[in-house]
Amino acid sequence: MNPRPLMPIPFRGGRGILLALLMAGWVPRAAASALIENLKNGEPQVVVAYGTSLTANATTGSVASIRAGQWVNDLRNWLEAVYPGLATVINSGQSGKASNTGVQLLSSAVLSKNPAVVIIEFSMNDAFTQFGVNGNTNTMDAYPPITLARAKSNLESMITSIRAQNPFAEIILMTMNVAYDTAANPISRRPDLASYHQVYRDVAAEQDLLLVDNYATWKEIHDTDFNLYKTYVPDGVHPSATAATLVTFANLKSALIAVPEPSSIALSAVASLLLIGVHSWARRTDPS
Repeated sequence: MNPRPLMPIPFRGGRGILLALLMAGWVPRAAASALIENLKNGEPQVVVAYGTSLTANATTGSVASIRAGQWVNDLRNWLEAVYPGLATVINSGQSGKASNTGVQLLSSAVLSKNPAVVIIEFSMNDAFTQFGVNGNTNTMDAYPPITLARAKSNLESMITSIRAQNPFAEIILMTMNVAYDTAANPISRRPDLASYHQVYRDVAAEQDLLLVDNYATWKEIHDTDFNLYKTYVPDGVHPSATAATLVTFANLKSALIAVPEPSSIALSAVASLLLIGVHSWARRTDPS
């Protein structure tokens, strides 16, 4: 998970309480997602993954090794292994579609499944500028054009509709990968992709939603080892099944289970640092 940052706890005025809590074994930590907590409590959960071919494409692709939606299969398999019979994971991805279509098909593709959890990603195709031209027949996503403002309003519309059906639904937003220039997928078709991913970060922050920021991980690989990145994303847009497992699913799983309990060693280290800080402060304020 990308947990909301904890506010720093000042030393002054609360040292004794904070130190006592730390020495007793307490530290602030992010809770697991509602999905995991509900499964732990034995409550059946329907999870719908909704997005582009980066979600939908779980079996085949334009390149034999590409199954960008493998992360959905991984999620299903993991939840079944840990919570057998409790999680139903539905892939409602829309290959070649963007968020205009996402809004239009939300009722049939998502709401009809009565989900407890919805995972949404449309930023990769919201950034696509060639809908309805050059042989592309997707006119629904061509008009109105999906500007950054439209991408945000479409995402907010989907969130509102999901919450209208189930106010307690957990909505998870995901950014996806970096695109690079290939003959099949010229990068000029998505000239402002990073800004469309940012829309998801902004909405997640504004609405206090869980964000899985895959883009940050993908960009680090892209920038530090481009040759490796090309093996992970062979056609410039769609990750291979292996890469979808290693990055997208791994990030999602980490977000769902949240921050692990710190070790006693880490607790001792934090407490020791606080003791040093308290000692230094006491020496500075000692009137003698």
